[in-house]
Amino acid sequence: MTDKPIAQLAINTIRTLSIDAIQQANSGHPGTPMAMAPVVYCLWQHFLRFDPEDPIWPNRDRFVLSAGHASMLLYSMLHLTGVKAVDPDYEIVGKPSVSLDDIKRFRQLDITFRDDVASRFFRSGAECDSEKSSVAHGRVGRP
Repeated sequence: MTDKPIAQLAINTIRTLSIDAIQQANSGHPGTPMAMAPVVYCLWQHFLRFDPEDPIWPNRDRFVLSAGHASMLLYSMLHLTGVKAVDPDYEIVGKPSVSLDDIKRFRQLDITFRDDVASRFFRSGAECDSEKSSVAHGRVGRP
């Protein structure tokens, strides 16, 4: 990382966004976002080929995390990188896959976050295995 202050600010933003959502939901554990934010930042910033404007790019990389403790880390990255949502017909709709309001409603009793956000997320280039134990995010591209 060449610009350490900017990199550290980005890492702390990932951590803070994830932890705030977990705390607001009063559900989950912040350990994964705290520990993995530097790794995720490095991967998304320097290695993954993805284009937030084109979430259905066929040559995008995939980012895989287990469900549960890591879900908010993944939602934070989708929000911060501005990955666009797609509709059921796999057409880009131009709005974010995960908005800040979606994150604020993370695991709230009156909100079905999985049906609302995750369905947009999955259509945006993510895949879920048959047992729904892991999530693979479509990474859009850096050539």
